[in-house]
Amino acid sequence: MWMRSLDEFIENSQDKREVQRAIAVKMLLCGYKHEQIMSVLGVSSGFISKWKKAFFQNGVEGLKLAHRGSVGLLSPEQRLFIIEWLLTKDRWTLKELEYEISYQYGVTFSSKQSYYDLLDLSGNKRE
Repeated sequence: MWMRSLDEFIENSQDKREVQRAIAVKMLLCGYKHEQIMSVLGVSSGFISKWKKAFFQNGVEGLKLAHRGSVGLLSPEQRLFIIEWLLTKDRWTLKELEYEISYQYGVTFSSKQSYYDLLDLSGNKRE
């Protein structure tokens, strides 16, 4: 039963990290030693132990990625207001956009890419 669920999970998962977890557990159940699994998969002994425990506690569900993305710093409505604001001029500087978002919403993105994405969505050219 355990092997069948692992095989199906390995065959159907779209994420290589999930597959690697399942293969490590499957190899362990097949009698491979930690050192052998570490060598073949390039993982640590802790990785193997962690996912073995997760598998025995929750089955293949325990091997799935738990991270589903972060909540955006701006709500969809706030993003829309910023894009509409950007549309009022032909050109904006990155500094102007940073200031406006910080002033209006108290948000400072850690990555400049977030600002560039908003500029691109508005169709404005960067300066």
